[in-house]
Amino acid sequence: MSRQQRDKTSVLLVAMPWAKLEHPSIQLGILKTILDRGGVPTQTWSAYLDFADHVVRSEAAAEAAPPLTHLDYDDIASNYHIGDWIFSVPPFHDTAAKSLAYLDELKRAGLPENLISACLRFRAHVPKFLDRAVGDILRQKPKVIGFTTTFGQTVASLVLSKMLKLRDPDLKIVFGGANCDGPMGDAIIRAFDWVDVVVKGEAENVVLPLFRSLLSDKKIPESSLVRCASSIARCKSASAQDRPVLMDEAVIPDYSEFFSRLAESGLAPEVRAEVSIPFETSRGCWWGAKHHCTFCGLNGSTMAFRSMSASVAVAHLLELSKRYKALRFHAVDNIIDPNYLKTVLPDLAEIGVDLDLFYEIKSNVQHSHICTLSAAGVRQIQPGIESLSTPILKLMKKGVSALQNIRLLRWCEEEGVKVYWNLLYGFPGEPVDQYEAMADLALSLVHLQPPILARLQLQRFSPYFDKPHEHALENEGPVFHYAFAYPCSSSDLFDLAYDFNYRYVNHPDPESYVAPLRAALDAWRTEYTEHQPRLICKRGPDFVKLIDRRWSAAQQEFVLQHNEAEVYLACEDGASIEQVLRRLENGARAGRPDKKQVLDFLDLLHAARLVYREGDMYLGLACRPSSRRRSAVQSAANPPPPASARVAGLS
Repeated sequence: MSRQQRDKTSVLLVAMPWAKLEHPSIQLGILKTILDRGGVPTQTWSAYLDFADHVVRSEAAAEAAPPLTHLDYDDIASNYHIGDWIFSVPPFHDTAAKSLAYLDELKRAGLPENLISACLRFRAHVPKFLDRAVGDILRQKPKVIGFTTTFGQTVASLVLSKMLKLRDPDLKIVFGGANCDGPMGDAIIRAFDWVDVVVKGEAENVVLPLFRSLLSDKKIPESSLVRCASSIARCKSASAQDRPVLMDEAVIPDYSEFFSRLAESGLAPEVRAEVSIPFETSRGCWWGAKHHCTFCGLNGSTMAFRSMSASVAVAHLLELSKRYKALRFHAVDNIIDPNYLKTVLPDLAEIGVDLDLFYEIKSNVQHSHICTLSAAGVRQIQPGIESLSTPILKLMKKGVSALQNIRLLRWCEEEGVKVYWNLLYGFPGEPVDQYEAMADLALSLVHLQPPILARLQLQRFSPYFDKPHEHALENEGPVFHYAFAYPCSSSDLFDLAYDFNYRYVNHPDPESYVAPLRAALDAWRTEYTEHQPRLICKRGPDFVKLIDRRWSAAQQEFVLQHNEAEVYLACEDGASIEQVLRRLENGARAGRPDKKQVLDFLDLLHAARLVYREGDMYLGLACRPSSRRRSAVQSAANPPPPASARVAGLS
């Protein structure tokens, strides 16, 4: 930043650790655009990049062996509560006396020793980084400093803001972001007197009048989204500025500071290739607005779904690509607008740019939708699968079945779409026998992308949190990290927290029945990543070959002929026994089998782990290579000549 730029800085917007290194801050980018357009000179600081760079350079200079790297930073960022404690240092909080107790808690929680060691080493670098940051910021002479807080950014923001306020009491400190939503924002303004203003919820419609008032020492405009310290006129009533942000009015984020800072960083060689630019085409959740998933704590005050019109969404994305000469993008939308499958994505495919996109979707889509996603450049999705048990999915209010989830995994494998998904456990009232069934099912699915197993978390804003007793849960208060990281009363701590401990009112400890599934998922992950298992369907003129290379280097071929082939193909995208019989009836082949014969044959396919059965529904598990991927699949690994086999049945 040049001296002339610094002299013009009225506002500094800061994103502290532990934001992800590969993502510029969309919060900072949006607010900078709005403030600059409104004539408020604003700079941004990607402090998380600077902190990681500071640590890596310091470790290299000290010849630490092995030195901390950006990958260690990523590990901490993925365990954001640890990041809070790492920055819980004087003058914010002196936790030295409790350090050993906290480390013991981490060990009891099952964190690996290498992560705990990295935690301590990062913490040792914090004081010097903060001292340098205070000096650099005060030399810029800003009048207002805004901090964005999501997940593990709150404590880092609190300690730096307190140090700045001690050095310059005239500074105005503003907090915003997801960690300020609802009671969390009220607790911040109540518990930490150096914070002047907290913005609760969407900031776009309040930030410009708010910052103008802070810069001119005028009364803060009335807004239910703003909470002010006692030294500033408190705002209590709502105004028109509180209306939800209309997505077609959303601005294009300014990420120039992030890319300039990254270019000057020692992390550039490692991080640049992983950068994925955040973009936003919708807010809220259209499914949650109708059926709030019982465990989900997202969208605390912003559940109502809003999306950009197709032309605006495409224009924003292409402008970001042009501006930063980038192709990798990460949608921060909680869920894609279903209409985009007919508008935005086909438009992107037709334009012909080689984008690499991430989106969150619902898993009850059609195969054509996955093809549309792939053609548009959506290479990665998070579909919210959560379980492979329909009864447990019903408890979650997911609105999908296990068959739909498995089918989606197969389609994504066919179309080359990376799937990020969790398999959650520990739901109150869940049928225990489903875990043994899922452990067995995992043996059939090793050719599909595996999940991460995770226990249910009790999160603020979720139905489980709002009405725990209706779901046979008792809220036992914030998880242990908060008490070690924050110096405040128990009531303030409760309001600050997002994650909570809980106990079941009448349900066994999930650890008593989840072990077989955990072992099966570990085996699935190992098989998928190390042995490249395959289960492939190839069609002939009047037959189908199912080529099975799961669990063994030995390859089997199952040849299904005539009616057998018709039965399998009928089940390819999921079918009931009645639908299978109708397909056979509509065929011209003589000697059609009766219902019992078809059911017996389907039982054989199920026993051979070639189809999945759910009630009277059947789903073929073999992947049909798409035309794009067929040559790569056929040549993979040069398998040995197969041992031919048949599933004795209908032909």
